[in-house]
Amino acid sequence: MISIYGRKQVVSKANEILDFIYENGFTPSLTTYNSLMYMYSRSEKFQKSEEILRMILKKGMKPDKISYNTVIYAYCRNGRMKEAVRIFSEMKDSALVPNVVTYNTFVATYAADSLFVEAIDVIRYMIKQGCKPDQNTYNSIVDWYCKHNRQEEANSFVKNLGNIDPHVSKEEKSRLLKRMARGLR
Repeated sequence: MISIYGRKQVVSKANEILDFIYENGFTPSLTTYNSLMYMYSRSEKFQKSEEILRMILKKGMKPDKISYNTVIYAYCRNGRMKEAVRIFSEMKDSALVPNVVTYNTFVATYAADSLFVEAIDVIRYMIKQGCKPDQNTYNSIVDWYCKHNRQEEANSFVKNLGNIDPHVSKEEKSRLLKRMARGLR
């Protein structure tokens, strides 16, 4: 139920259920806490996501990738990159390996802020760490180049993508060029 209310951003109902869980001596699961973090990550009280992460750790529970990715998203979404990078470091220190969702959050945020060099650096780093970029990784950069009327740079990015990701296929580059063409209309 908390998950449903969380996705619908019905904070009061989600908190009522959490209170009921506590009042009746139950221990919320990691999934419950992740749902709460998700809810807060998309709200004005996005910092509560990290507060919940700290509570999980204090209770001796082990956060998972979803936990960390949610807090990273909360900070990225609100332009708090320093905090997002700090949580990213904590994630790695906890022996969790960041995944494509983790990296895509950074790529999309940097691209949205016209920080394309940083976005491309994240792609290089993720590849170096053994994490394969997906469509969303490249879409973020191409889409934001186009939204910022930087079509020439978008074209250059796609043309030189092989230098960034040696494993990128011709089909992927073709798909991105078609996406660019649609975005320019």
